[in-house]
Amino acid sequence: MALRAALRKRLTDHRVSIVLFVATLVALASPLHYSSRLHTANESARIYAALAIVDYGTLDLSPVFDRYFLRWRRTGRPPNYDVAEYEGEFRLDKAPGVSLLAVPVVAALRMLSLDPSYPALAWLLTLLLAAAPSAAALVVLYRWLERELDSAAASIAGLAVLASPWLIYGGLLFSHALSASLVAVGIPLALGPLRDSAKHASWRSTVGGLALGGAAWVDYPCLLVVALAALCIGLNRPKWRALVGFGFGATVPIAGILVWNALAFSGPFDFPYAHKSNPDLVATHTQGLLGITLPTWDALYGLVLSPRRGLLFLAPWFVAAVVGLVYAIRTKALNASWRALIVGTFVLLIAMTGAVDWHGGNAIGPRYVLFLLPLFAIATALGVVALQGAPQVRTWALWAGMGLVLSSFALNALASISYVYPDPRISNPLFEVVLPVLLQGGPGPTVWDSLLPRPVGAAIALAAGLLAVVVLVLGPCLAATVHNEAAAPGRAQKVGLVLVVSSLLHFFVAAVPSTDPSNESVVQSERAFASEFLAQDDP
Repeated sequence: MALRAALRKRLTDHRVSIVLFVATLVALASPLHYSSRLHTANESARIYAALAIVDYGTLDLSPVFDRYFLRWRRTGRPPNYDVAEYEGEFRLDKAPGVSLLAVPVVAALRMLSLDPSYPALAWLLTLLLAAAPSAAALVVLYRWLERELDSAAASIAGLAVLASPWLIYGGLLFSHALSASLVAVGIPLALGPLRDSAKHASWRSTVGGLALGGAAWVDYPCLLVVALAALCIGLNRPKWRALVGFGFGATVPIAGILVWNALAFSGPFDFPYAHKSNPDLVATHTQGLLGITLPTWDALYGLVLSPRRGLLFLAPWFVAAVVGLVYAIRTKALNASWRALIVGTFVLLIAMTGAVDWHGGNAIGPRYVLFLLPLFAIATALGVVALQGAPQVRTWALWAGMGLVLSSFALNALASISYVYPDPRISNPLFEVVLPVLLQGGPGPTVWDSLLPRPVGAAIALAAGLLAVVVLVLGPCLAATVHNEAAAPGRAQKVGLVLVVSSLLHFFVAAVPSTDPSNESVVQSERAFASEFLAQDDP
């Protein structure tokens, strides 16, 4: 009987994992943000680099420019301003990981004699290199936290993907979703169990180092996470072998960065930021270390609280990470590595406020710190554990958090099916551009549009994401409520009210900030452009 029960539980666990993976994948991959008529700069440069390598056997992007922009040479400047220029050639100006991972995909298509349109290729690469890794990272981190803590705390791992800006970037071919996914997988492997480090095999640290080094190969700022992880492992003195293994694993992809620099530019330490074709971008990204200088208060406010880019503006439930920080500092239950990691996560956030280009240009949310979201998710999960020590607070906090989760999911999900490139001069892009355009013109294109009306395709994406949120959160919340209802009848109605109030309060506060009236023309112009952008249909 015990064996049968164990097998039944394991099968149930696998079904939950499959549901979470599939629902999250559908939510992330359904929106289609790319068009043949307008190639967004950041993502298209990565695609051009893969095409140049496979189709033309060169690192020069010019042949790909010729393919998509027939008259670009007459203008004397590249059709994509977000590229590097070196010895008269235009090359990728970013970490090479996404483009190099796209190379075998493009090569496989050519072997099958397939040459998909630009938006179709962009969507396929987004599916494979952003959406699928994000969905997989959700399941892996969720299962790990469930084993280390409990199901309520483990739910936070999935919410980091579904109720935060990660939901937006999981459907875009930036590097942020893939780097965050690698961090989510790499950190638990590198540092091992939260409490008993003696059970951690050193080979896992090697694999963790490979994943975190891969995150840096994809997104240069993740080098900060590699350094933090190495420091944290070193604090556990009996685990020096794990540190050596971690260093070996991380060295492989980081060496790949240096080899790429040597092939594309003058040497291994000649990074592409120094060769950006746009002089303004050169001035920005060559300051400090890879564009990161001393932290500033303006950037800290901007990345944490501001309506333009603030993490807590779009996902206020992450405030529980502060509770997790206090818990990590005070408790003796965590080993030294993890205590240092939680503290270091907040230090890295402060370090990223030194990024000269912290606002991230035309984008929604704090995209430059997206790679930290798995670490904040772990801190938030520890915050949930800390709240479990106060039963009277736990139920209320759980349902208030549930309300913030639902409102966070709603705001990020609506952005994900609409316009995701607002002008950085707009103070509240979500409520001043995204939602007005969505309400007036409807959602943007989805991969379902050839089969179903556009609103139905967008509804599929929203429904899939909501299903994953419900599976993650509603179960633990209901279990806690039922348990407390038995002890205190009538509490369910009260906690339900807390859920509604916290969710509506988030919407109300988020809707208040607005752009200065003197810039109203910028808002109106951006709305018009967004409407045109979403209305584009590829033949």
